[in-house]
Amino acid sequence: MDEESGRRLILISNRLPFQLLEKSNKVMLRQSDGGLVTALKSYFEHESNRDSFTRKVWLGSAEFPEKRWDKFKQQEQDHGAFSIEPIFIDPKVYNRYYNGFCNATLWPSFHYFTSYVIYDEESFEKYEEVNKIFAEKLLTIYKPGDVVWVHDYQLFLVPLLIREKVPDATIGFFLHIPFPSYEI
Repeated sequence: MDEESGRRLILISNRLPFQLLEKSNKVMLRQSDGGLVTALKSYFEHESNRDSFTRKVWLGSAEFPEKRWDKFKQQEQDHGAFSIEPIFIDPKVYNRYYNGFCNATLWPSFHYFTSYVIYDEESFEKYEEVNKIFAEKLLTIYKPGDVVWVHDYQLFLVPLLIREKVPDATIGFFLHIPFPSYEI
């Protein structure tokens, strides 16, 4: 089976596992510090001969401008053990999604800090909008047989949105925070 026809693992996380820095008119890759990035990058690099995936794709929001990404691609640099699918989200929308609903509503709710929960309709609408953007981006690259692995509370809606369009998709979801008890 050649690389293009094999099974792919598509990892979806809120952010990409790296940043792009521009120095001396050259764009360079710098790995992010997060635990998910460290663990999965290590797995991708060391266990790739044992798994059944011919390719790994990491889909996430970009913390850098699209022009910098285009320049990086033109340099034909290696992305490491996986290919990259960046999502470019309007910063104002992203702020309401991430700092609004994700971190002001979901995070305190799931960590039993209910007195700190802030809910407003506009932040929830941005949460829905960004989750739809992620799902739509995934659907542009999805191929039958792909395994989709969605990470964390920022993307709770993505599996359902994918399932609505691709009912037989193999979708995993990993929650990186504790799930609250029924009282919450």
